[in-house]
Amino acid sequence: MKRCLFLLILFSTITASAQKKLRDSLYKDLNKAKTDTEKYAAYTALCTYYYISNPDSAIISGQRAFVLAKKNNWEGNQAKTYGNIANAYGEMGDYVKAMQYYFKSVKILERLKDVRALASAYNNIGATYIQSQEYKKAGPYLRSAERQLNIAIRVQGNTPKNVKLHCMILENIGENFLNLHQVDSANYYLKLVYPASLKKELNDLAGPIERDLGELEEAKGNRPGALDYFKKAIGHAIAIQDIENQSVAYLSMAHLYHKYKQQDSAEYYAKKALTVAASAKLEQDVLNAGKALYGFYDEDHDLAEAYKYFKLTTAAKDSLYSQDKIKQLLSLDFEEKQRQRDLAEAELSYREKVRTWLLIAGLAVLLLIVFIFWRSGRQRQKANRLLQQQNEEIESTLSKLQQAQSQLIQSAKMASLGELTAGIAHEIQNPLNFVNNFSEVNDEMIDELKEELKAGRVEDALQQDLAKYTRSIPCKSQSNNYQQHDLNAEVDFHSCLTRTLIPPKR
Repeated sequence: MKRCLFLLILFSTITASAQKKLRDSLYKDLNKAKTDTEKYAAYTALCTYYYISNPDSAIISGQRAFVLAKKNNWEGNQAKTYGNIANAYGEMGDYVKAMQYYFKSVKILERLKDVRALASAYNNIGATYIQSQEYKKAGPYLRSAERQLNIAIRVQGNTPKNVKLHCMILENIGENFLNLHQVDSANYYLKLVYPASLKKELNDLAGPIERDLGELEEAKGNRPGALDYFKKAIGHAIAIQDIENQSVAYLSMAHLYHKYKQQDSAEYYAKKALTVAASAKLEQDVLNAGKALYGFYDEDHDLAEAYKYFKLTTAAKDSLYSQDKIKQLLSLDFEEKQRQRDLAEAELSYREKVRTWLLIAGLAVLLLIVFIFWRSGRQRQKANRLLQQQNEEIESTLSKLQQAQSQLIQSAKMASLGELTAGIAHEIQNPLNFVNNFSEVNDEMIDELKEELKAGRVEDALQQDLAKYTRSIPCKSQSNNYQQHDLNAEVDFHSCLTRTLIPPKR
């Protein structure tokens, strides 16, 4: 089982000879720090340094770092500090406190939507449930951690931090399957992640994975393979001062020797596991080693030693699993589930509200479109009516113009007819006037002729009447002007009469 710290550099990879120098350097950095940012970084580094070797000091440093983060309203750093403090409480075996701080961290990270940090927090919660032997509760959190990390990888890519966290999650999933006796699934995940853990930048993961692989080989009945992996795990743990994994690996070797009836070796490694766990105040590991020793000595009928470790086990168990703590842990688990349920309900409610508002917005848009179409239709109808009215007016005007044109044409025709009639009347009037004048002259000549006949002057009367007659007959010339003919001129009476009665053609 491996937890993830919120620091870019994991100090567990530093050799034991450099640990003291590193601690002194961290305290020098803290003393030199002037700004809140520098102080926060120094306290966080100390919290990480003491995480395994001295959880009490890690908690104190983490609390001081949190005060600075709270003062400056650094929400992301508050969440990270909660996680570091929770890790330290988990190493001490105070799972109630650990869960309290983990859930506080998750609450902030969910609000910030920091998917990678959420993946780390879920992995730590799952690891803590493994450590407290609540394996069924660990599974959902580890799967959530993997889902969140996959989202982060899609966005950020396979950065070194993401690769390392992914290996931690896979190792915890494999270990959880091993504890649930699902050997095939455990074998798949552990063999998947082990090659990557042998790289230099990930060698702090090698020890826990080798210990799990040892237990896997033990479950398969491969004693040499199991011992080989346990020895490798112990070597890695000692090299990087991973106290917890060292204790667990020793205890795993003790159980292996006990399984094959090597009681002395079993008791030896169980005591080493107990000593290492007690030096770091790892209550859960103290309890596990004490239970093993109590059982071993009970089988040997060494009542004094068995009673000694029974008392030690009882004290550790009371510290870890007192009724109050069990109730608190159950309450925390219930509260977290209730919080998750409330979040799910709130999200569902939010989605319903969004869906309702989207529906209302859709209806509003639809009504707006209907209104636009209705108004457009009204305007089109109005335009059509106006256009129809204009067309009717144009047609009426055209009809009037056509009537006026017809009247003008008719008037022009009538005027032409009048002119023609006037011309005809004028042409007719001239011969009529001539006839009338000629008739009057004839009447006068007849009267004069009668008088002359009565007087016996017939020849003189004829000559006078003829001369008078010829003078009274007008003749129409080519220019349409009438002239009097000379009395002595020859008169073509027939021709003159013809021109008078029948006008020439124009």
